Amino acid sequence: MPSAKDHLYRQRVYRLDQEDSTYKSFIYELNDPSIYTGQWNNDSLWGAISPDSVLLKEGREVSLLWDEASHVYTGAPDSATCMSTLRGASFATSIITVYPRAINSWDRGLDSTVAYVWDAEKAGYEFIRQE
Repeated sequence: MPSAKDHLYRQRVYRLDQEDSTYKSFIYELNDPSIYTGQWNNDSLWGAISPDSVLLKEGREVSLLWDEASHVYTGAPDSATCMSTLRGASFATSIITVYPRAINSWDRGLDSTVAYVWDAEKAGYEFIRQE
């Protein structure tokens, strides 16, 4: 039986732009994700990614705003432009939280009646910065 690493849910490339105290996150799909599967430690492969290697996911931009009370950046895409057909969804939304050393992304798919059809079960995916 193949491991989960051989059947990834998704692989993405993110770009962050800064405008004053706000960041904007842009999401890209890899044109040929199979090349990168299992290659997390291949620095030369990841270093060779170019604009020709990726495709912008239109409508998935997220503006990340500073939350003074919790000292984190938070944001979500505009659900009206974040279309998705994954597992019967009509659109997707995410709640993004950026901590000093981690990013949490809680992705959810909703149908046309705004009922949840898929999501992370208990919390978002957490990406912890590695040195």
